[in-house]
Amino acid sequence: YKHIHSSLAKIIASEGKQSFFVRNKIDVDMEAQGGNQLKLKEKLQEQIRKRCVEALKNDGVDCPVFLVSSFIAEAYDLPLLREELRKQASEWKMKALRRTIPTVFSQLVRLKSKVLMKDVWEKTLQVGLSSVDDLKETVVEEWLLAIIASFCIDFGLNETSIMNTAQCTGKAAHLLQEQIQSRFAQPMNSTEVLNLIVKSPSWKGWAWSYVPYWGQGSNVE
Repeated sequence: YKHIHSSLAKIIASEGKQSFFVRNKIDVDMEAQGGNQLKLKEKLQEQIRKRCVEALKNDGVDCPVFLVSSFIAEAYDLPLLREELRKQASEWKMKALRRTIPTVFSQLVRLKSKVLMKDVWEKTLQVGLSSVDDLKETVVEEWLLAIIASFCIDFGLNETSIMNTAQCTGKAAHLLQEQIQSRFAQPMNSTEVLNLIVKSPSWKGWAWSYVPYWGQGSNVE
């Protein structure tokens, strides 16, 4: 092996992946060294494997080495290599899926955010026009609470969604709850909702509205 192979293995390991070293044409090496007897072949095979492993360890790489033939399919370590790949295939697929989840989720979130923002503007317009329809204040409050609850479900911030996320990730539900910063994800009553969406009057503007001339430009909110 060359140093470049060890460097490549280190880069692969730094990405959280696993690599195998395969030494091919082992049968050619065996014939060149005159290994015709079975015991002699096994001895030469172990010597070649040992040299490969030691060369890799000297470069700081600890990886399994498989000796395979270029002509005989089931000879030497090829069955062992196939079995090792089959055993770890499911784990690799899971790791690959986990690596792609952030990218896929970010795309889904962007698409979902566009749909939600359109819905937000529509509901905002409906709430704003509710004053024209002379709806009772309690009706508007209940409507706002229902809207907030629906958005919490869409964003996965409600209690049921958090419990499902905790079950899938193995994290405690209260730890996930602590990471939620939105005030609207917490239990709210109608008074709190109105305090958040209604702008408080400016006392300065209200006072100036009673001052002749100087307060002509100030309107009570």
